[in-house]
Amino acid sequence: MARACLSLSFLFVPALLSAQGEGPAAGSPSAPQSEGKREDRAATPRSQGPGGGAGGGGTRGSPAEGTPEGQGGAAPRGLPTEAAARRERLRARLNEAVVHLSFRRARLSEVLVALERACGVPCRLGAKAQRVLRKRKFRLRYVADRRAADAVRDLARAAALDAEVTPEGVVFDLPRELRRLRRSLGLPVAPIRPRAEDVARMLRTKTVRLVARGRPLAEVLAFLRRETGVGIVLAARDVAQTPVTLVRVEAPLGELLDALTRPLGLDWMRQGSAVLVDRAEAIRRHRAPPPTPPGDPPR
Repeated sequence: MARACLSLSFLFVPALLSAQGEGPAAGSPSAPQSEGKREDRAATPRSQGPGGGAGGGGTRGSPAEGTPEGQGGAAPRGLPTEAAARRERLRARLNEAVVHLSFRRARLSEVLVALERACGVPCRLGAKAQRVLRKRKFRLRYVADRRAADAVRDLARAAALDAEVTPEGVVFDLPRELRRLRRSLGLPVAPIRPRAEDVARMLRTKTVRLVARGRPLAEVLAFLRRETGVGIVLAARDVAQTPVTLVRVEAPLGELLDALTRPLGLDWMRQGSAVLVDRAEAIRRHRAPPPTPPGDPPR
């Protein structure tokens, strides 16, 4: 059975994964950024074929249940028969192969090279994703012993990207870019989005490296939004340009939000899969239970 370390990441899947990066103005001495460390990585990828070892159970030619777009079905109407068959073979391979990866502060492109070598399925980053990750100086820690299909989903969510299996391999890119790709291939348009329960756990366990010196609050919140994939909405727009200074080597997302909002008389709360930041009084009103109608007994 596939084994994996429990993560402190926003994916909340059985793998150890955390993302680190720099802010919107990478290279600027006062922009939100990550603390730099010397990269130290190691990978021992290997894979197991059909029916071999942990994580198996898929049948060659059958849809891969763990692939990013969910459980399989009929071949997409937009793909020619040969291309659809090739895509199904790749999805089945992702479902069957078990990969063993161990990285510390590695670029996503380096992890994808090891993943491709381990499972035999080509994996590539789209052009827009490459530019965004390069600007953010994105690094991640990933230790996993699990199916390749699960690793694809882990890595896409860690980088706030989307992933799709095409007849040529797995493509990782920004959600809007993959929506265009899916339309061109006639595939269902279903981007990966964090669920409400994922966001609730992420606020407690997703760690982010942050250094902000005199940066506008809206800019720092936008940085956290890009790093975690969580929608953070600032309702109190009058404080959007208020400068904030916060130096935290590494802290959970919820603690960072506390440190950013409380000195300004703000607060935050989770609403479904998003986070609302507003005046403390407004958040208290949101949290208060609705008044009991007259005549109804108290519960």
